[in-house]
Amino acid sequence: MTIEEARLEIFSWINWYNNQRIPRTLNYLTPQEFEEFKLEKAA
Repeated sequence: MTIEEARLEIFSWINWYNNQRIPRTLNYLTPQEFEEFKLEKAA
């Protein structure tokens, strides 16, 4: 694996972790959906 391939794999994992995973602690919302929900609720 080259350094560039490793960077792409890491970026892909970070993207999944921050935007697509569905953790129970966030009421089964993705982190992105949870942040949007918080912003809507605060407005």
